[in-house]
Amino acid sequence: GTGTRIWSTNDTFNLTGLNPASNYSYYVRAVCGPGDTTAWAGPCNFTTACTIFSAPFEQHFNTTTIPQCWSISGPQNWLFTNTWPQYGAAALSGTDHTGTGGSFTGVDGNGNYGITGITLSSPYIDISTLTTPRLRFWMFNNNTTNAEYQTLRIDLWNGSSWVNSIFYYGPTENNAAWQEKIVDLSSYTITGPVKFNFVVDKSASSPYYDDIVMDDIYVENTPTCQYPASPRAYNIGSGNAFLTWTPRGTESQWQIEYGPTNFVHGTGTITISSNDTFNLTGLTPGTGYTFYVRSICTPGDTSSWTLPVNFMTTLIPLSVPFSEGFESGRGSWVILNGSQPNQWYVGTATSNNSASSIYISSDNGVSNTYNISLSSIVHFYNDVAFPAGGNPFNLNFDWKAFGESCCDYLKVYLVDPSISPAAGSLPSSGQLGSNMNVQTTWQTASIRIPATNAGTTKRLIFTWYNDGSVGTMPPGAIDNISLTVFTCPPPTSGTAYNITSNSAYLTWVASPSASQWQIEWGLQNFVHGQGAYVVSNNDTFNLTGLAASTSYKYYVRGICGSGDTSTWAGPFSFTTQCVPVTSLPYVENFESGSIPVCWSNVVVNAGSLTAPAWTVVTVGTNPGCTPANGVDMAK
Repeated sequence: GTGTRIWSTNDTFNLTGLNPASNYSYYVRAVCGPGDTTAWAGPCNFTTACTIFSAPFEQHFNTTTIPQCWSISGPQNWLFTNTWPQYGAAALSGTDHTGTGGSFTGVDGNGNYGITGITLSSPYIDISTLTTPRLRFWMFNNNTTNAEYQTLRIDLWNGSSWVNSIFYYGPTENNAAWQEKIVDLSSYTITGPVKFNFVVDKSASSPYYDDIVMDDIYVENTPTCQYPASPRAYNIGSGNAFLTWTPRGTESQWQIEYGPTNFVHGTGTITISSNDTFNLTGLTPGTGYTFYVRSICTPGDTSSWTLPVNFMTTLIPLSVPFSEGFESGRGSWVILNGSQPNQWYVGTATSNNSASSIYISSDNGVSNTYNISLSSIVHFYNDVAFPAGGNPFNLNFDWKAFGESCCDYLKVYLVDPSISPAAGSLPSSGQLGSNMNVQTTWQTASIRIPATNAGTTKRLIFTWYNDGSVGTMPPGAIDNISLTVFTCPPPTSGTAYNITSNSAYLTWVASPSASQWQIEWGLQNFVHGQGAYVVSNNDTFNLTGLAASTSYKYYVRGICGSGDTSTWAGPFSFTTQCVPVTSLPYVENFESGSIPVCWSNVVVNAGSLTAPAWTVVTVGTNPGCTPANGVDMAK
């Protein structure tokens, strides 16, 4: 009732104006006379034939369904996907050859083994207009075992017959990156439209880890000036990088365009090289760059540009001591946010006794807030050159983060500089201290870094992680980072011994750098910084003038020289002894409301008791009684 209606005076009708490779339905009914028609018969379905495509031709597999006029056959399907199942090609999940997040096609190494003829067939392509035809495509194959394998061959229909194996790949040619493959077609006799069969065969045992993946297929003329192959950067320094590529012809000059990572192609800096290796200088340490290169064959005849190549210059390690308050931007720190929804920003949304800090934000740094529903793992880092010597180091920084107690937090790592953190992944080792969260106000962290790192270069990484479930503001923020040498390490293992009712010997394990020690002491609940101070010339000190049966605590720090003191160690706690009763008569009326100090409440045989046997009460029960004197008594 919604279709297009036509009339026919015959029982056969030529329906024209249809699209190729399209599905159609039709209904038909007889007209016996004016106003006298039968019921509709149908639907009857049909599919129009594929058209012959014209070269130049390209197929990018940008959807997760088989493209129009392509077909598959054989004992296993080709996949059209952007999420590979697992192993071999799993690293490709989420992206295609061009890195735009599109799809690709391939054969999973998993499944039945020893099978052959897993075939993907192209449509027919008219290449009569091409003078130097070629087939060009990109493939990925990284066999992580090498013992079992898949192979790829390409068969050509030349217009009248099949030419087998114009291309063969396998079984041990492996590469962890996309590879460009080119097949010259100019030597074949072509009598009509061509097509290609891409055929995968499996080894006799399961090639579980050996996936074969393809993307971006072209049937085109071989250009008179071809772009270089295999561009890459190597020997990357803090201010330079060597760029290299492989010429495809006799060209002797190349044009390079470079700029910050993911710059808009066509807006970068252009330079000319007369060699296939070029030392690109004047770069900024710890910064990402992208470059393209193309061949200059003759005046006016240049190739197309290569795909972009990304690299990052190395860092100039920070020297210890150093401090960073982010008052002038990120400085030399590298920020790795990737495409994560919650990212590190340097700004003024929050700070501690300064104008700026580095913090997590989901609104481009406007506020120190995050999207609790979307998971994120982001980092910022720098390299640190620890000086030689036998002293440990102290890492201090201010931080705050609430998040979620189990699952949203700040982390700090110290790793080898060969380890490059990646947005979306946590480092596998090297964490310093514990996770930091559940604090809405600024805290100060002090982390001891062992002396075993002296004389080495390490990478210091600050990481924010949230799992995308629930959370409380604010997310992570960092300020006032400092790293210093412990020229005066603090004492350790403070204790008290020979404790009497009015004195105690305080002792600790001293650093060899210290010649004196400062002690701060007071009652158990005194506030650090508000106690009494004494100086000791030894690592043991007799503290006198104490009250009997009283709890105390103390802190101690080393004095290594004028103005050179360690951090405080402690608190270390102890309790003085009771004063013995030496004169009689002795009276205790239990008027303190509890068992008096220096009295022991000991249960010899608990029986069914669940609490101490003796308590202080104001009235007795079973039998009822009242204190003989005062208001309290022991019961």
